[in-house]
Amino acid sequence: LLDIRMPGMDGIEAARRIQQETTLERVPKIILVTGYGRDDVMEDARRCNLDGYLLKPVTQSVLFDAIMGAFGRHTERGIEKGRRKAETPEGLDACRGARLLLVEDNEINRQLATEILTAEGFFVDTAENGRIGVDRVTEAASSSPYDVVLMDLQMPEMDGFAASMEIRRLERERSRSGGLPIVAMTADAMAGVRERVLECGMNDYVTKPIDPADLFRTLVKWIRPGTRPLPPDYAGARAEPPAPETESCDLSQLRVVNPE
Repeated sequence: LLDIRMPGMDGIEAARRIQQETTLERVPKIILVTGYGRDDVMEDARRCNLDGYLLKPVTQSVLFDAIMGAFGRHTERGIEKGRRKAETPEGLDACRGARLLLVEDNEINRQLATEILTAEGFFVDTAENGRIGVDRVTEAASSSPYDVVLMDLQMPEMDGFAASMEIRRLERERSRSGGLPIVAMTADAMAGVRERVLECGMNDYVTKPIDPADLFRTLVKWIRPGTRPLPPDYAGARAEPPAPETESCDLSQLRVVNPE
């Protein structure tokens, strides 16, 4: 199981070297693990003749299906490749290019959420706790404010509840009460969490582990639609190759110079 994004050598190159290693008695099955819906990465996986690929976040069921499929044993509940891509909600195109702040103390969760969001054309900044998140919002307010803040609730130093209340307090000082949408990210789906989230000034919440379709539906709900510059990597991956230029040729002008 090879992650696509790693320092030093990415998953594609690692897979190539494993497949070309002549000292191996048996080349192992290789399944690539990648962020949300990257068509270019999937195409690389096909060109390398890998045995499968997984889209993050990886569930137990999808992981099981991918491993069984790599050994030629397909299950009845196999997930169609690209299914998550089809789950992108209507209106997402008009939100791409938005600036998001992800406030999350867990490094793996930050990496996963960042990959999901950047793969769909969002600019993403991160903060390791609520205090840093408040500082990021304050710094960006005067120049290039965020469109949405994704706020984890349980964090050291300052949790998501306190950070959201501080952001609202600073907005009131600037006469911008409630202007920045704040979406809570919580693994606690118990009754009362939504009420507490709204009481402290947040606008909405999504549950963890993050479901991409649910996350994007929530972003469409709170991001003002418009035309924005897109991240270069996203725009480049989806740019159509230019059509080759052709020139007309007058065949009547052709003549044989040296018949030998």
